[in-house]
Amino acid sequence: MFNRRGELSIFRIGLVIGFIGFLAIGAGVVAFLTDQASRQVPLDITLYPNAQPWGTAELRGASRKLLFRVAGVSPDDVARFYQQQMSEFYGNSDFTCVRTPASGEARPERGVPNPIPFQFACLFDRSGFNSTQFTRVVIYPGQPNPDPFLNAEGFTVIVYEQVWQPT
Repeated sequence: MFNRRGELSIFRIGLVIGFIGFLAIGAGVVAFLTDQASRQVPLDITLYPNAQPWGTAELRGASRKLLFRVAGVSPDDVARFYQQQMSEFYGNSDFTCVRTPASGEARPERGVPNPIPFQFACLFDRSGFNSTQFTRVVIYPGQPNPDPFLNAEGFTVIVYEQVWQPT
């Protein structure tokens, strides 16, 4: 930092500052690329305890829909679990799971077999600059169906709709 005469060298100070700046820019680029790479996989949210896989409804390159069901638990209890997950995920309780309709049950539409009377939707979103990564959790009471595989009577259905940044 000092020249031969013992004085501060502007040139050497400039080199040190330039080197530190170069390192800071490099660290920023590495952090950005690491963050972008972490968004190229589905955002995994802890599944409700004892929920069993029920199938995959859609599977595309960078999105999927996974179905689960859990017996003997009300949709309200499952929604409370995911509300707690949202509070931990976002670090506060400003974000909430949304019930549709807000109260009561939806009126069944003609021609729609086994209509869902109500549902909760909880959005976990890590999307950022030029990237997408979220999991939408939909919770609703299971409906009876004559097909044994599709029969969800007595269950609460949990759907994970996941979208992430393609590679």
